[in-house]
Amino acid sequence: MEILFTFLSLIIVLVSAYFFTKWYASGQRLRMQASSLQIVDQLTLDRDKRLVIIKIQDQYYTSILSRMGATQLTPIQYTAQDAVVHPFQQNILNAWMAQGGKKDETL
Repeated sequence: MEILFTFLSLIIVLVSAYFFTKWYASGQRLRMQASSLQIVDQLTLDRDKRLVIIKIQDQYYTSILSRMGATQLTPIQYTAQDAVVHPFQQNILNAWMAQGGKKDETL
C-alpha cells in the first residue's frame, strides 16, 4: 500500500511539473512578443560571431555579436520580405565590410 501511494504521488508531481512548465513557457513567449527589442534575423559568420538584424520599436538595425561584445548598431531599411532572401544578408555584410569591417576577423 505504501509503494502504491509513493508511486501515485510521483505521477502527480510529474504531471503537475509538466503542466506548470507549459504554462510558464507560454507566459514567457507572450512577454517576449510584447518586448520592444526583437532579433528579426541572424547570419552566422563564424563559430562565435553572428550578424543580426534587430528591431527596436519600428526601426531596424544591424550588429555583429560575439563573445567579446557587440559592434555599434547600424540603422538599415528592412522589410519582412527580405528575411528569406540570402543576397540581402550578403549585401549587409558587404556594406559592413565597406565601412571598415575586417574580413579576416569575422569570417
